[in-house]
Amino acid sequence: MANKIMKVKVWSADIEDRCGATAEKLTGLSEAGADLHFVLARRKPGNPAKGVLYVAPVNGREQEEAACQAGFAPAEYFACLVVQGENKPGLGTRLLQALAKANLNLRGMSASVIGKQFTALIAFDNMSDADYGMTILRQIK
Repeated sequence: MANKIMKVKVWSADIEDRCGATAEKLTGLSEAGADLHFVLARRKPGNPAKGVLYVAPVNGREQEEAACQAGFAPAEYFACLVVQGENKPGLGTRLLQALAKANLNLRGMSASVIGKQFTALIAFDNMSDADYGMTILRQIK
């Protein structure tokens, strides 16, 4: 079975590096009905008092308004693809090798396996690279 590949708009917000900061940022999105499939929080390098929170998807006007009120904005400085499918040994390597062979540099990647399914979020520097990456990744089984 072929992998499912889709574009996703990631939203980001600055957070304080303290207990509860991430939960506070997510509360408004939750109340607006957001069903987040991706959440990543990390400290900002060189600034241990601050962090950044990435989430996706944010769908519809109500969720977008809640995101903006919480300090989120679309992360326009990169473009992301979500790749999902049946997990197979070596598949992650094949995906990354294909992107490298196509001379596509990644901005970041996060991947996980639950049961027999994998999900990878692959970030590119721009939408053009993400579009080309989608074409390349569709060829990998």
